Amino acid sequence: MKPEILAAAHWAYVESVLQLHDEDQGVIEKCGEHYKAAFVHGFKHGIESLAENSADKGSKIAVTRIYGARVRMSSLRACSVHRAT
Repeated sequence: MKPEILAAAHWAYVESVLQLHDEDQGVIEKCGEHYKAAFVHGFKHGIESLAENSADKGSKIAVTRIYGARVRMSSLRACSVHRAT
């Protein structure tokens, strides 16, 4: 399953909770964009970690293709998580 689909499903739940608590719809929409982008970004880090910790280093390509996450190592290294490590 693609990470964007998972992000949308998770966000639908979070959005319903925010609406239940009468949060402003404009705030909810802004939060949704950030939430879904962060979810996808984190998911790709998880795929990267799974591939790096695999006994078969050749499985990295297969793992990223299974989930539809096209992970570019250079783009991940550019994020703050990778700069800190």
